[in-house]
Amino acid sequence: MNAEECVKYCAQAWSEGGFALEGLKGIIRIPNLSPGYDEHYFENGLVYKALHYMADWIKAQNIKGCKITTFEEPKVEPLLFVEIDSTADHEVPAVLTYGHLDKMPHLDPAGWSEGLGATNPVVRGNKIYGRGTNDDCYEGFLVITAIKYLQEHNIPHPRIVMLMETGEESGDDEIMRYLPKLKPQIGEVGVIMVLDAEAEDYKTLWCCKSLRGVAMGVLEVQHLATPCHSGMATGLVPDTFRIARMLVSRIEDEQTGEIKLKEAHIDIPQSRIDMCNAIAKQLGAASVEIVAPIKGAQLLDTDYGQLLVNKAFKPGLAVTGQSGLPIISEGSNVIRTTTGLKLSLRLPPGADAETALAAMEKELTRDPPYGAKVTFKSLGAGNGWFGEDFDAKTAAALEGASQEVFGQKPLYYGEGGSIPLCNTLQSLWPKAQIIVTGAAGTDSNPHGFDESLNIEYTGKFAAVITGFLGEISK
Repeated sequence: MNAEECVKYCAQAWSEGGFALEGLKGIIRIPNLSPGYDEHYFENGLVYKALHYMADWIKAQNIKGCKITTFEEPKVEPLLFVEIDSTADHEVPAVLTYGHLDKMPHLDPAGWSEGLGATNPVVRGNKIYGRGTNDDCYEGFLVITAIKYLQEHNIPHPRIVMLMETGEESGDDEIMRYLPKLKPQIGEVGVIMVLDAEAEDYKTLWCCKSLRGVAMGVLEVQHLATPCHSGMATGLVPDTFRIARMLVSRIEDEQTGEIKLKEAHIDIPQSRIDMCNAIAKQLGAASVEIVAPIKGAQLLDTDYGQLLVNKAFKPGLAVTGQSGLPIISEGSNVIRTTTGLKLSLRLPPGADAETALAAMEKELTRDPPYGAKVTFKSLGAGNGWFGEDFDAKTAAALEGASQEVFGQKPLYYGEGGSIPLCNTLQSLWPKAQIIVTGAAGTDSNPHGFDESLNIEYTGKFAAVITGFLGEISK
């Protein structure tokens, strides 16, 4: 394969007017949210609009040997299933690719920069902005870019099976029910590519070697039967926010952020600590630039290697939502009856998420202070994932493709986010090589305001995937 020609082709596909970028713009304009964030998910038709948009776009690319199936059952998250026949003249193990079409909430429009918006795809410089640009709507367009190049240049490629689900941001329960049923049709798989991870910089290919798990739930504290004037009630009864704060302190040290649940910790392999330190040494401050503290605010540590260990291999708690607290302009001088907190506990790979969730619930609900009514509603748990080393052929193909495009080998890291599906894929195809990678840079702000995708890097990333698919078909 002519690497220079391939890079140019992919760059054009991911430039203004290019077939891939224009395709991505179309799906950004569809405001389809993940089912956990859209109570009318099955009724408003948006998920089906996104599903059929993607299917129609793939069909329009005239890929040889391409069969497109949409699974649409009542009250079941739909799935896009694409099969592309091998063009190799000998038997080559199939490649399964994974991505998702659902999106996170748009957030307050005022939080987006001027001229930008969740459903308004705008290209500025090297980036395209909009919800779903990097998480994860670009995946299908990128895979098809690679296949188009290979077919148009008569370069053999393996059989490709593309899975695009529509509920990933709300948990992977639905696709985990689809996969066992689809396994006979998918057949044996040599490589699985999960294209839903980040790139630590834009200078090479990054492959994720581990993912954290997650345990989520809603803590609710009730004390008063009815609200009461704060001047009359303070000193007589506790505020429910204070009780909630006391309970959360049972599982997290508020001074250090250390998680107190032993079930949420693992013995971190030294090899993974060394990996984090190596990345920190190479990237320095850039290794943690995914976060942007305000002027004067500090990170949890001054050692970048330790910060990467924290992010990938230690548990961490976030309060991601609340109920019972009015906005400031509507807050009156009363003690409220109830405080609810949505808790997200990230777990290191190797920790059992269900066990950690049970320990979390036990600590939060035992011996309620002041006899308050305390409940904890589980929102689910998913295990993290430890990736195995690649076999020689896969490693060589990745290295060769990365060298051709970026001039250096792939680099490996541990991811702080979660893709529980990886464990299911590994159990269903235990011999497959699982490559978790992606084009979302640390400055791409997934789930947040001004979510973006660096299209210059995405073009190069597409060229690497193209080269890899061509190489493993030899």
